[in-house]
Amino acid sequence: MGKENIQAFFAPQFELFNINVAIYGDTEVQVFGDLSYSRGTYTLSITPKQGGPTTTLDGKWLDVEKRQEDGSWKIYIDMVNFNKPPIVE
Repeated sequence: MGKENIQAFFAPQFELFNINVAIYGDTEVQVFGDLSYSRGTYTLSITPKQGGPTTTLDGKWLDVEKRQEDGSWKIYIDMVNFNKPPIVE
């Protein structure tokens, strides 16, 4: 939890890989008082910086966000899954 912990968790991957995320198709956002959800589809490509094949993942996400006391929104629940097995090229 927390921005600093999330950055520290992912830092090794960004040191080793070039990562590209593309959002495609319709993205949906709905707000219900102090809760909202967003969902959509994406393609994630990961290529080792020292060379090697690119792995491409096609997937979708669903996030539930919660309004904070200061009016900002933070992710409360995050779910990601893949539409098919990864493609390695």
